Amino acid sequence: ANTTSRLAVQVGTPQSYINESELVLFKGVPETQRAEVAYFAANIGKITTPGQLISDKRLLTFALAAYGLDAKTEPPERVFQMLTGGVSDPQSPANQLADKRYAAFVSAFNFAEYGSAATTRDEATQVTPKRYLEAQTDPESAYFRANISTVKSVGDLLGNERLITYAMKAYGLD
Repeated sequence: ANTTSRLAVQVGTPQSYINESELVLFKGVPETQRAEVAYFAANIGKITTPGQLISDKRLLTFALAAYGLDAKTEPPERVFQMLTGGVSDPQSPANQLADKRYAAFVSAFNFAEYGSAATTRDEATQVTPKRYLEAQTDPESAYFRANISTVKSVGDLLGNERLITYAMKAYGLD
């Protein structure tokens, strides 16, 4: 069983880390990031196709950043293929990549499964802005979320100094 993919680990450990480090997400967020969140919130629901999302560079940059991806390095054609391929098929473009950040991004904006309603679901409207702010204000939590699914053994965890340090701190261990 893949115990590192459990919701309790992926959600609970960052929350423990945040509590332990007394970081309050969203409080004291710089104005530029608040403006990006406001733009995203005001416009994401208007997007009904993958092509529309890709053509709005500001929305696309925000959405990709929320999942630890960089719009500057992602070819639009590749993002389009992933968005139209969805995640329900193990052979879909996003699922074929070892980096599971792509599958998480596509899952949040799953046009293949939800069509034009993909951007009105909580994963897009609620979860994505939270992840974006976390990535901007707490890069260690963002790193943990982006990489914990790659851990398949204790050796993998111990071999990644950032992950093991984060996990230990989350549970009060130094």
